[in-house]
Amino acid sequence: MNSHALTLQKTLSWRLIASAITGALSVAVTGSWATGLAIGGADTAIKLVAYYLHERAWLRVAQARAERHVEPPQSHGQAPSQPEPQPAPA
Repeated sequence: MNSHALTLQKTLSWRLIASAITGALSVAVTGSWATGLAIGGADTAIKLVAYYLHERAWLRVAQARAERHVEPPQSHGQAPSQPEPQPAPA
C-alpha cells in the first residue's frame, strides 16, 4: 500500500525516534534542556517535510518506471535480465 497515509505514518514514526536522539545529544552537549528541545524541535519540523517529499518523489519514480515498463537497476550480484528472443523473419 503506497498511500499518502502510509508515507505520513512512516514519516512520523521515524521522526519521533530521530528527534529523540537529536534532542538527547543536544542536551548532553549543551547541558541545557531548552537548547536541546529547540534543536530537536527545529530538526523535527525541517526533516518531517523533507522526508515526506523524498518518499513521494521516489514513489513517482517507481510509478513512472512501471508505466514505461523500465526495470529497476540491478543490485550487485544479480545477472542482468536477458532480452526476450525475437522470432526469425519468414
